[in-house]
Amino acid sequence: MVFCALLILKWVALEATSELSMSDGTTTLFRPVLGLRLLFGLGLPFSLYAIANIIESHGNPKWAFVTFALLFIAIMLVWPPTLKLTPQGIRSTSWFGITTKGFRWSEIDYAAIRPASHSIEVVSRDGAKIVHTQYHVDASGFLELLRGKCLIWGEEDDRRL
Repeated sequence: MVFCALLILKWVALEATSELSMSDGTTTLFRPVLGLRLLFGLGLPFSLYAIANIIESHGNPKWAFVTFALLFIAIMLVWPPTLKLTPQGIRSTSWFGITTKGFRWSEIDYAAIRPASHSIEVVSRDGAKIVHTQYHVDASGFLELLRGKCLIWGEEDDRRL
């Protein structure tokens, strides 16, 4: 079972290298890859269905409720946010739009390429971070849009482009 989970995660990370961001000309969206959205999107109703089914057929066993409630919470916590780059700045939206954070381009201190985690961190002057992970689409497109907007660490030339 663990092997299957690791295989799915590897497949999703590989999918992120081929899926592109969406743009309407001024705003570019970097969403989690389709495979992850499907996996988590189906996992949420499955966990709710499993809770209801186990309670109905087994008379409310606490272990089942706790197990699937924890699965539901875990999916909600690890679902990567959608990143939006606009001419004004960058915004991260998670939990289906409930939680957002963002900064104007002038508030960004630097962006750092993190090869070990296959991520790109955008850090504001007050230390807050927005992270493009390996499970988001189009890392090269994200990096290309950051060029000229902020200092990028981890490239050959650490200077404002």
